[in-house]
Amino acid sequence: MDSETQKVVIIDDEPTTLLLLESAVESLAKVVTFSQSVQAFESVKLHRPDLVVLDISMPKMSGFEVCKQIKVCPDTASIPIIFVTSHSDIENERIALS
Repeated sequence: MDSETQKVVIIDDEPTTLLLLESAVESLAKVVTFSQSVQAFESVKLHRPDLVVLDISMPKMSGFEVCKQIKVCPDTASIPIIFVTSHSDIENERIALS
């Protein structure tokens, strides 16, 4: 994959996590980060990245809600999503996998 053509959107409300995830991915793809889920969803619709890395727990709109919006929209439904979270409970895992 050519990092010039691959786009990854990272959405997390924690600045430290955003920096960590961005540094892990930036050599592989063009990275755009967002700390607000509503703003990020609009960017996903506009730019159609190759991958979305998404925090589950965020204010205003949870990662699960953002995921539902991405998957309902025909233009973005096929974009893969990787969830990140500090939660370790089975219920969050079940919801993320569904």
